[in-house]
Amino acid sequence: MIKRTRRFLPDEEIPEYAGVTSFVWSETALEMIVNYKNDLYRFDIENDTIERLTKTKEHEVNFSFTKEGDGYIFWCGFTLIRFRFGNSYIEEISPNTPSDQQIERKILSSDQQWLAIVTSKSKDGNVNTRKVGYVTYRDRFAKFKQHDRPLAEDPKPAENERWVYMQKVSDPIHNGTEETAIELFHHPGGDEKLRITDPKWSKDNKKLVFRTYNPQTEEIIIYAADVDSTDPAKIVHHARNSAAQRSPERVDPEFTPDGRYVLAVFEDTGFRQPWLIDPITEGKIPILKGNFNADPISFNEEGTTLYVLANKEHLVRRDLYAVDVVSGEMTRMTKETASIPTQ
Repeated sequence: MIKRTRRFLPDEEIPEYAGVTSFVWSETALEMIVNYKNDLYRFDIENDTIERLTKTKEHEVNFSFTKEGDGYIFWCGFTLIRFRFGNSYIEEISPNTPSDQQIERKILSSDQQWLAIVTSKSKDGNVNTRKVGYVTYRDRFAKFKQHDRPLAEDPKPAENERWVYMQKVSDPIHNGTEETAIELFHHPGGDEKLRITDPKWSKDNKKLVFRTYNPQTEEIIIYAADVDSTDPAKIVHHARNSAAQRSPERVDPEFTPDGRYVLAVFEDTGFRQPWLIDPITEGKIPILKGNFNADPISFNEEGTTLYVLANKEHLVRRDLYAVDVVSGEMTRMTKETASIPTQ
């Protein structure tokens, strides 16, 4: 019998296996920012130099260079930070919303010039509870315990009041948080529950779109707003859920690349497919026709082609298709034919 032994290396000889988690390229220079062991580093490829940017316990996420390439932006927890290279000034980009409102979401536009903000305020934070008894069997003998919890028949607490804002992000460092937040949408809360999607910016960052859904009335409303206006968001489509209970959650609108239409998924025909909404007429037209489900993935750069995953060939198989947005013609991109299970 052969006896095997394991040799342990001294600490200084143990190799480092952690690698780069993620990285982003600069749009103005041959350099990148990388995330290594939860900190950020600036890698100048042309000069072959590495500069450490952060040393924190918090994880810096969704980081990117500024559009001018003179600094970087990142999220640390729920805080948006902007830092300029060669300057010791660290700036927190904060929404100028009322202090009694809780910020739920902040979405930065791709040109880093605008913030979309979703806030809420409790109408009645007290949840009615009562003593509820139960028995545990973890020990040798059963034990009766009690704890406080709400029951299904108890009155529900009032729903939170909700808002959606947009706010300009100033370029000068010292004015970065002095812009006014423009109120786009307000829901009074109370008895009606409302679900709001993340506002999405158009490709040119001039518009944003979001959807609300009321599970009680099953109303689906899509709103759009323009950065050149201080008016509230406009309703561009109003409908009722015509499909399964979870179908409204799939209505996650976004602008087409040219900003002319809003793309959203509906099940009006009994099948889940993408539709185009005209913000001017508030009407919608289907991109596809047929008895199959199709989930949009992305547009091509010009916006003339929409890529979808669809079960057009068979109910249990999804293929990738390129769809002509105008004609609806589908070109199958996946060539392999999977075997179909039979009874």
